[in-house]
Amino acid sequence: MNRQRCRIVIIGGGFAGASLAIQLVRRAPGALEIMIVEPRSEVGRGLAYSTKDPDHRLNAPAFAHSLLPEDFLHFSRWAEDRDLLARDPDALHADGGVYFRRYDFGTYLVETLAEHSTVGATGSQITHLRDLAVSVGFENGFAFVRTQSGQEFVADRVVIATGNPSLRLPKSIIRPWPEHAGLIENPFEPGRLKTLAPAAEILVVGAGLTALDAMSTLLAQGHRGTITAVSRHGLTPRGQGPIPPALRHGATPQLPGQMFHARLTGAIPAFLDSANGVPPKALAWLRALRRQIAEATAGGGAWQQPFDSLRDSLWRLWPSLPLSEQRRVLRHLRKMYDVHRFRTPPQSEATAAAAGARGQVRYATGTVVELRDAGRRLSVAIRRPGGATAPGLIVDAVVNASGLDTAAGIATNPVLRALCEAGHVQIDAHNLGLSIDDEGRAIDVDGKSSNWLRIIGPPTLGSFGDPIGAFFVAAQIHRFIPSILAGLTGA
Repeated sequence: MNRQRCRIVIIGGGFAGASLAIQLVRRAPGALEIMIVEPRSEVGRGLAYSTKDPDHRLNAPAFAHSLLPEDFLHFSRWAEDRDLLARDPDALHADGGVYFRRYDFGTYLVETLAEHSTVGATGSQITHLRDLAVSVGFENGFAFVRTQSGQEFVADRVVIATGNPSLRLPKSIIRPWPEHAGLIENPFEPGRLKTLAPAAEILVVGAGLTALDAMSTLLAQGHRGTITAVSRHGLTPRGQGPIPPALRHGATPQLPGQMFHARLTGAIPAFLDSANGVPPKALAWLRALRRQIAEATAGGGAWQQPFDSLRDSLWRLWPSLPLSEQRRVLRHLRKMYDVHRFRTPPQSEATAAAAGARGQVRYATGTVVELRDAGRRLSVAIRRPGGATAPGLIVDAVVNASGLDTAAGIATNPVLRALCEAGHVQIDAHNLGLSIDDEGRAIDVDGKSSNWLRIIGPPTLGSFGDPIGAFFVAAQIHRFIPSILAGLTGA
């Protein structure tokens, strides 16, 4: 490769890695050499968009998904150019929203990255190294990335874009054996749910969007047995709000292409800004939000509109909260925030609701604390609210849908583990991910920001409060790019 061009190595090739590479070559004034180190065969799909299950759909309408924050209809036009709706008519919901399959969105990522692999105007190039990064070092002004196959590359910048880790059963659940035929730790593993008998009684650990995915797959393949989803608080994700008329399928958008990006970068909404005391208090924001929701619904609006104003401003509000306030939010409010923030695709919601109406899908409140081998079946101990542990529930299978644990994934990711051991990064104060500054620079164990090492996406959860979801990750990248490019010769 031509070292006359500045080299940026991106570790991780899911949505975050693909969006970063594309935005870099579109915005860099000079030539860049971008290498994406990703063990999967395709860059862009990652964990979320690798699933080929036709019942796994985007959790928000197509217009809320784009690689480019300044052009929120980029994906919608791609889908229209390929007549995607004709091949997937069920994507169109009665409310005018279009919820495409996640695998199709992954194809959009793969194809768009390929279109940007060589940019003629600047001579920038994007290459995919199908390998696993195992360590990163820094010496004499350059970073050195080493891979599992023994290769080593010099870089001017390294960006961690490892995204979400694979699902694993929470460590808090005691189990006396490493494996059991009836235990499915990762329901996204291809074909794994198909191994369950149609009449099996299934316990799903968790009741969020991952649980909904698992239920949709089971019900679509004709599962007849009872499915019980147990979660600590007994809360389930809320539904989507009304689709604005200008964004319904078939309407001619009258909104500027940068509308959503402007919402993410504009002024903090007045109802939140007026509640922003010194020091800020999360309770004041909560009260202001409740008042705004009451006003909106009284006038015929929906709760989603004020809530989304909070969501879109959280990346600026969260760092201003004192650490004690952040901890209070995570302890008392995060569960409620998550079920309103991460909403269901209506197709999956309808499937689960129909199964619930006939008694096949049930929900329970409690915490799974132990699994025991009961021959071909499993005995599950569940701690109920109040502290009492119920006698072992006997089921045929347990499906883990407990959600993604970014911090736990660090221990199983060799490059993140190596960076921690070397002191180049540190776990954030909430044990949710890695510490970064306001420009995405990694903060080392001495509290210093690193100009050569950047972190984007889900691992920044503790630092920014909510860098989750395609459009929000893309917007975060858009904010960080000027700092990533600053000081690079020729870029």
